[in-house]
Amino acid sequence: MAAETLAPDALLEQIELAGALADIDDDPDAPDGAWLTATTNGSTAARAGFPVPSADPSAGAGLQEFRVLVRKNAAGGNTVSWSLELWENGAQVAVLATGTTDSTTGEVASGSWDATSLAAADGSLVECRIAQTGGAGGNPSNRRYLEVGAVEWNAEVAGVTAQFMSASGAGLAGLAQATVMARSLATTASATNGLASLVTLGRLLAGPAMASASLLKSVAKGLAAAGSGAGAVARKTAKAASAAAGAAVALAGAILVPQALTAPATAAAQLASAFTAGPGPAIPFLRRLLRAVLRRVVRG
Repeated sequence: MAAETLAPDALLEQIELAGALADIDDDPDAPDGAWLTATTNGSTAARAGFPVPSADPSAGAGLQEFRVLVRKNAAGGNTVSWSLELWENGAQVAVLATGTTDSTTGEVASGSWDATSLAAADGSLVECRIAQTGGAGGNPSNRRYLEVGAVEWNAEVAGVTAQFMSASGAGLAGLAQATVMARSLATTASATNGLASLVTLGRLLAGPAMASASLLKSVAKGLAAAGSGAGAVARKTAKAASAAAGAAVALAGAILVPQALTAPATAAAQLASAFTAGPGPAIPFLRRLLRAVLRRVVRG
């Protein structure tokens, strides 16, 4: 919890009193000398509103306090009695204290209350009312009236306890450093956890990734080898086909040339006879055949 002093920011009601908000928004223990003054026409009253506290008012008996500077308007005569009240949003919540004053210079009236009495937990609708309850009756020469010089709300709100803060501010500085360090450590811890998770995930994925890479290399090598084999087969097949084609052409030439140069029957018979007899007889036959061809060519 933390203590917070709030001066009024609105003068919501003034009965038989002349003046303005500026006359009561000071410290009751160190007043500025300005007052809401009685008009001497009857019992007086004033009600003030406050700004919203920096945090919700803390619950607990006696943690919230109103302090009001009061006096009677003239010496002698009747003693003035008063009632100090907690109001919220224009309605009375509780009478906090009652008393009397015979002072013409001013004295402080106070009353404490519990924030659980409020309908609005943030304290945004809190009002303080001071009302005269006696002293205005009887002989006109003895009538006296209540006047108001200052109003404040001493609030306890949720926050850092003041005990941790030294007068030099060292406690506050230490608290600030501790807060910053805690946030830094929290951020670092979060980042470390995230990094550890990423490392673990990376390790889990590394095995499958390496295996996949090895498999791809093996497949690539297999495909390369298959390609090379296919190329070799194709080259060998082409050579074999070329050789076969060359043989077919040579055989056709061997058959067709004699047919073209000699009489068909004779050439066929001679060729068959020569090859049947073996390579020995075939050679002279071929020589003769070649000479015959040359003669035919020369003769034209």
